[in-house]
Amino acid sequence: MASKYPYLRLSVPPVIICLTLYASPTLAEDSVRGLYAGAGWLKASFKNNCAAVSELGFSGRCDDQDGSWKALLGGGLSEHWDWELGYYRGVESDLSGTINSNPVTGKTEVSSLASLSLLNRVSLGSEFSLFARIGGYYWDLDTHAQGSSTSVSLSDEGWDVLIGFGADLDLGKSAMIRFEWERFVAIGNDETTGEDDIDAWSASLIYKF
Repeated sequence: MASKYPYLRLSVPPVIICLTLYASPTLAEDSVRGLYAGAGWLKASFKNNCAAVSELGFSGRCDDQDGSWKALLGGGLSEHWDWELGYYRGVESDLSGTINSNPVTGKTEVSSLASLSLLNRVSLGSEFSLFARIGGYYWDLDTHAQGSSTSVSLSDEGWDVLIGFGADLDLGKSAMIRFEWERFVAIGNDETTGEDDIDAWSASLIYKF
């Protein structure tokens, strides 16, 4: 049976393997992180939402980007591995226009996202480190479309794969700044709400206990 995520077999393992290979004392001496917590701002974009409606003959405004915020809690498992819980405030995509000269409006809304993941990190100095992320996330998705005479609303929820990479910059013993890209893979259900990826770029301030 074909994998739901065929490209993950190629893209994720090399990232994790490369960081693990380079995570050595020749770069910097890593230590096990203590507990940390933080929050940040993110810019999210639906990868294929607007392209999909364009294929149906849609003409008008389609906004597939949204700003939001995230919160996180994590800690060290070993010198190069951390665990992390994440919560992401909902994001949405909306459109307004016509399909075959018929007026239509629509909205795709992710009310919330929650994740559990592992971070494989390597220090490139005393204050700077890179990491790769792999884990899972829970999603709750609602879609609504309104035509000239009919409307459709669909909802679904589930678990899928989360990947990402980023960098941490220490601001001393008790704080650091994080810059990160994350992809929420295959959010939604092809048979109900439709399925798409969400890319999120974020900047977070993290407090180290």
